[in-house]
Order: sequence, then C-alpha cells, then structure tokens
Amino acid sequence: MSAYRNRLVLAMFFTPWMAFSQMPEQQVTDPMQHAEFQQLHALNEQFAEEVNDKRETSGLVGLSVLVMQDGVPVLSATSGERKQGSGIAVTAKDQWHIGSITKSFTSTMIARLIEKGQLKWDLKVGEVFRDEQVDEAWHQVTLAQLLTHTSGAKANFSLYTSLYKQPGEDESESELREREVLKALREPPEITPGSDFIYSNLGYTIAAAMIEKQLGVNWQELMSQEVLAPLGMTSFSFGPPHKTDAGLDQPLGHKKMFGFRRIANPTTDLSPILAPAGRLYVTLEDLAIYANDHLLGELGEGKLLKHDTYKRLHSPVTGNYGYGWVTKPAEDWSQGEMLWHNGSNGWWNALMVLVPDTRTVVLIVSNDGNVSVAEKISWEIVTSALSLLHNSPNQQSTDALTH
Repeated sequence: MSAYRNRLVLAMFFTPWMAFSQMPEQQVTDPMQHAEFQQLHALNEQFAEEVNDKRETSGLVGLSVLVMQDGVPVLSATSGERKQGSGIAVTAKDQWHIGSITKSFTSTMIARLIEKGQLKWDLKVGEVFRDEQVDEAWHQVTLAQLLTHTSGAKANFSLYTSLYKQPGEDESESELREREVLKALREPPEITPGSDFIYSNLGYTIAAAMIEKQLGVNWQELMSQEVLAPLGMTSFSFGPPHKTDAGLDQPLGHKKMFGFRRIANPTTDLSPILAPAGRLYVTLEDLAIYANDHLLGELGEGKLLKHDTYKRLHSPVTGNYGYGWVTKPAEDWSQGEMLWHNGSNGWWNALMVLVPDTRTVVLIVSNDGNVSVAEKISWEIVTSALSLLHNSPNQQSTDALTH
C-alpha cells in the first residue's frame, strides 16, 4: 500500500495514539483499508501481548511502550499497575519519570540559547563565577565539556545532597543549586578537564547553574520557553506530579531493597538541585513529540534547532556520547544507526531510541527501579518492535513502493 494510505489507516487506528480506534469496523468501507486495519490491529495485539508477557516474567510493576514511524504511532502497549497491589492499571496518559533523558532536554535548551546568541559553547566556568572562590582547575572548563561529560567533574554530589537537600526558607531551587555548585567548585575536578569521559550528574548541574547565573533566569523557565512550549508539550512536571484528591491518579515509583520492594511516596525523587540532570516527568505522548523533533532534526527537518546544531548534539565527542545522546551502531533488526539515552532515579526507568534511517522512535518507561532488569527488558522490546515492523506485510509493501 502507499505511504499515504498507510498513514491514513494508522491515523484511524489510534485515537489519539495509544488505544485501538473506537471507530466501528463497518465505517472502514474500502476493502483494502479494512484489511490493512485488521492487519494493524493483529500486529499491535501481538506486540501488546509480548510486552505484557515480558513485564510479568520480569516482575516489573508497570510498563508502557510507544513506537512511532513518520510521526505516526504504529505500536503501543501498557501493562501493570500504578502501585504494586493496587489493582489500578497504568494508562497511556500517565506521567513517567524519565531520569537522565532530561540531560538531552537541558542540552537542547542550551543549544537554542546559543543559536540566539545569548550563550556560547565555550563559555567558561571562570567567566561566570569570576567573583566566587573557585578552584583554578575549573576556570577554563566550558559548557561544551560539562554537557559532554569531559569536564573532569566527578559523577555526583554527596549521597545526602543528591537525595535529600531541599531549598531553605525563602530560597529558590536555583539559589540552592548555585550554593551547592559553588561548594563543589571549591574542590578540584576529579580528573584533568578534557582528558577523559566521566558520566556526571554534577557536570550537568554546574552547566545549569552557569546559565541561570549568566542569564538571570531559572532552569525551569528556560526549559519551558525554549523546548516544552515551542513543541506544544503540556504534560511535563519538574518534580513528582502533584497528588490530587482523586487518589492514585499517577504511577508511583518502586525500588527493591534487601529483597523487598518499596513503594515511593508521591514526593519521592532526587533533590531539585539535580533537576537539569534528571528530574523531568512527562507522558509518553509528549516525550514522543520531543523525540520525533530530534529524529527530524537529524534529517534536516527539525523545528527547534538548525540542522548543524542537531548534528552537534547527536555526534559523539568521546566514545559514543555526544550532548545528552548516545550512538549505537546499526543492527540487522534496527535497519540503521540508533540514537538513544536512558534514565533512572532508582525508582523508575526509561529508554528513548531513535532510528533516523527508518524515521522510527521507540519509547519505553517503567515505574520500577530494578534497573538491570528494566534495561534488559527495554532493549528486548526495542529489538522486538523494530523487527516486527520491518517484517510486517504493511512495511514490506511500503518499502517496495518507496525504494
């Protein structure tokens, strides 16, 4: 079938993106469309059953998956509970903690400000905090190094600061962030800046504190005005979604400790100091909008940035890591090189994978912090989804018409 017909049937199939269309089948009057509708329904049923089986076998509490091609949902599944033992199912509209995927949002926001001439990639720590007591080794460290984990910064703040430090009375989150960053900058970097790669939440937090200081605007406002609002993303939260009187209206995170699974409180998360490195909550629908913009950006069709800027963010600087993006070589099942990032705060897990060559986005989230299991299952689902799409009759017929 033609690519246009394929998108038309998919648009009818998903309302708006993750549930089977409620349109009665007899309204699909074209026999060819009806057959295609049935094929898509069967394909998604097969995929949803596989996702559910994997979640049950692995013991994860909740799992949600969305796969898009050409900006249109093609596969989706939700399985499990918002809270273990609650009997309340996760849904397509729930908000999920995406952990360190937030880093790519922070880099994207900074890239927008650089394109506007408000910042520069080589802005130095010493320029921004010139009136503060900063170890000399930090003076020449740049925004680019902080965002590519080549600044020499150690991985994290102290455990207490990372998990529990909150703003004091009449203190904003950005003021707390600057205060804790300046403490860290009084000590020398872990290694010589520019010499090697250290994955660093601290580095991204320093970068955020620098732009807040330089521009006089907090990270949340900059993120909203430069990334979320331009893309029309409305579901985001910069910390745990506010609990309402409706009860368990959003998923809760879970973590195994000493053989027992703990359930997070509605407010459990990292300290807000680390928000720029990994504290964003969002629905899969909105995350798909963001991911698809980066996929299109790689192809020269993005909305937020210039093509060269997307390429800079995605291209590896050290090893396979760029600016909040990781590259993965093509596999037989992927049909192209992948761009990806994952994230977890210990209570949740998320994975975002883009395959620009096939214009495919795969998003997988879980409210279970069993990271080793969640990561294994997530990549199995990615492999399965991409293989299923490539081998589907609809995809094969579309490929034949477009090659």
